[in-house]
Formats: sequence, structure tokens, C-alpha cells
Amino acid sequence: MVLIGPSAGTTTSSYSPVSRASGVTSSKVTGALLVRMAPTITSPPTRIASPFFFSLVTYYAWGVFKQSWTSDSHSLSEIQMPLIIPQGLWVAGLGFFVMVCVLLLTRGLTAFLAGDLDRLFALIGSKSAVAEAQEEVINVEKAFAQQREQERKP
Repeated sequence: MVLIGPSAGTTTSSYSPVSRASGVTSSKVTGALLVRMAPTITSPPTRIASPFFFSLVTYYAWGVFKQSWTSDSHSLSEIQMPLIIPQGLWVAGLGFFVMVCVLLLTRGLTAFLAGDLDRLFALIGSKSAVAEAQEEVINVEKAFAQQREQERKP
């Protein structure tokens, strides 16, 4: 038996067993919750608003970074590390995220306007439950194959 994913039936961080034959988790509650949440997480207004929201967050993060740079701020620890190092990584990560959001939004709108719905769903669509289950079965089979290989080695 392999342990994959958190069990939805408990409040602790335990894991639910996966059957060797089926490769499907025993918890149906988690799947039902994800199906209910998926439309709100992946709705078009959310995807369109994300680049704008995170560009504002990045703008204000840049202001924090710039202020730390000009005032030569350091941490209050023993090493007194300049704050521009973690804040620079933070701003760079946010900037990269905004660029990816804008790129996906642009490519998605281009595919939508061209009428290429297959490309649109491949870019920004979510997988179907069947595709998710098939991918999970393949991953479990690979894990079992690796485990068998490890057991054969002396």
C-alpha cells in the first residue's frame, strides 16, 4: 500500500491509503470539495483580475525594496543582513509571476478570439476528473515500479 495525499476525513495531517488495484484515493469528500471550488478558482474574471491585482502588489513591493535600498536597512539579527536581499528576491518573484500572468492572459485571449478552444483549454483550462485520475494511476504505477526495483537491489 502507498500513502498519497491528505485524508479529508480527519483533522490531523494523516494520509489516506491508495489501493494497488484502483489507484484512487479512498476519500471522496476531497474530490467533491475541489469540484465545488474549481469554478471559483478558475473563473474568467479571476484570471483577468489576477495580473492587475498582483501588479499592484508588485508595485508596492518595489516601493518597500527601494526604501530599504535608499535607507540601507539591515535585519536586527546578529548577522545584520541587508534587507534588500530577501526583498529583492520577493520583488523578482512577484515580477516574474505578473509577467507569466500577462503572458497567459494574452495567449488565452488570442486563442479565444481566434476560436481555437482546444488551445485555450490547454493553456488555461483545468483537467477533467478522468484526466486527473489517469495521471494519478500512472504516477502510482511508476512509484510501485520504482519500489519493486529498489527491493530487487541488494
